[in-house]
Amino acid sequence: MRNTNCGAREEGQKDFFPPQMAQKTFNSRRNQPLTTHGCKSEGDAPAFHRTQQGTTNIQPRYRDIYEGAVFAACENAPFQSKGVVVGSCDTINWAMRIHLLGTAAGGGVPQWNCNCAVCREARAGSGRVQARTQSSVAISADGRSWFLLNASPDIRAQIETFPPLHPSAGKTRNSPIEAVLLTNADLDHTLGLLLLREGEKLRIHATPNVRHALTEGISFQPALEAFCGTRWIEPATKPEPLSRRDNSASGLLCEAIPLPGKPPRFMKRDTSATGNVVGYRITDVKTGGRLLFFPDVAEMNETVLRCLPEGDAVLFDGTFWSEHEMPERGLGTLSAADMGHAPISGERGSLKFLAELKAPNKIYTHINNTNPILIEDSPECGAVKAAGCVVGRDGLELEI
Repeated sequence: MRNTNCGAREEGQKDFFPPQMAQKTFNSRRNQPLTTHGCKSEGDAPAFHRTQQGTTNIQPRYRDIYEGAVFAACENAPFQSKGVVVGSCDTINWAMRIHLLGTAAGGGVPQWNCNCAVCREARAGSGRVQARTQSSVAISADGRSWFLLNASPDIRAQIETFPPLHPSAGKTRNSPIEAVLLTNADLDHTLGLLLLREGEKLRIHATPNVRHALTEGISFQPALEAFCGTRWIEPATKPEPLSRRDNSASGLLCEAIPLPGKPPRFMKRDTSATGNVVGYRITDVKTGGRLLFFPDVAEMNETVLRCLPEGDAVLFDGTFWSEHEMPERGLGTLSAADMGHAPISGERGSLKFLAELKAPNKIYTHINNTNPILIEDSPECGAVKAAGCVVGRDGLELEI
C-alpha cells in the first residue's frame, strides 16, 4: 500500500515536494471568480469544483483518479533536503506547465522559399517579426514527465532550447518525453516522429484515420518499427488518465474532441469527412485547470463553440488572418477553408468568438508565414491584442 501521509515534515527531514510546488496553494487563487474545472461526470456535474474559499471538491467517482495522480506525483517528485515545511496533499498545488516549443504553421517563419512581407521582415532582423519554428507544445503536471502535442519537423532543435526535455543524469540515453499526442496527420505535425526514432518505443496517441494515413499513405510505421518500435493509442473521447510509459498516473486527464477536417494532402484518395482531426482537452487532476489545444479548426462549429468557454488556457488555430489570404498574396488559389482552417477575421472568424471568452490565456498558434498578425505593429496584431488574445511565440510558457 502507498504511503499516503503527505503532511508536513519536521525540520531537517526530506520532503515529497520541491519548494516551488509547496509554495503554490489553492488559496493563491482565492480571488478568482467561482468557477468549475475539469471533466464532466454524468448529469453534467463537474468532477472538480472550486469553492469560494479557494479549495477544490472532487466528485466521488473521480476520487480514485485524483488520488492516484497525487500519490504518483508524491512518489516521483524529486526529494529536497532543505527541510521545507509543506502542508497536506489536499492543500499542495503544482500547476500544469504548458510550454510552446513552436508556434508557426508548416514551413516556419521565415519559410525557406518565401519572400512575402512577413518573411522579408523576419530575415531583416528589425524585431518587428520574430522567427518561429513549426508548432508543437510540451505539457507536464509535475515538471518531470512531459507529453508532446504534435511533433514538428523542428522537434530536435526545440528540445535543445528547452532543458526540461533534455536527458537526465544517470543513464547515457533517456528522455522525459512520455508520449506524443497528434491532432492530425499533417506533415508539420508528424515529421518529428521520425526524429524521435533513436529512443524507446514511441507511444503515439492518434485516431485510427491518422494512424492509417501515417502507415499506408506515408510509410512512417515501417520506418519507426525498424528503429524504436511504436505503440499506437486511440485517444478517448471522454476524460481518461494520461499515463506514463510505466502506466503510472501523470496527473493529467486527456479527452479528444472530434473536429471536422480533411485527410492530409498525401491521402488524396481518402474522402473520409470524420476522424481526421481532433483537438485535446487536457485537465490537471490536482488544480482542475484545463487546456484546450485546437490548432486545426476548419470551422467555428457547435462543438468548438461549446468547448471554448471551458478552457483556462486556449491554444487556437491562428493559421490565416483572412479567408483569401493566400491568393491575395499570389500564393496559389486555395482559400483558408480549402486548407482546413477557419480564418481569424470576419463574421465567422475565430477572433470574434475568442474575444468573448473569460479565459485568462487565449493564444493563437500554428500561424502561417503570410499572416500579418506576426508583424508586431500591424493593425491585425493590434486587433488580436485588443480582443484580449496573444499572438503565440516560441518559448512562451504558462501554468494553469
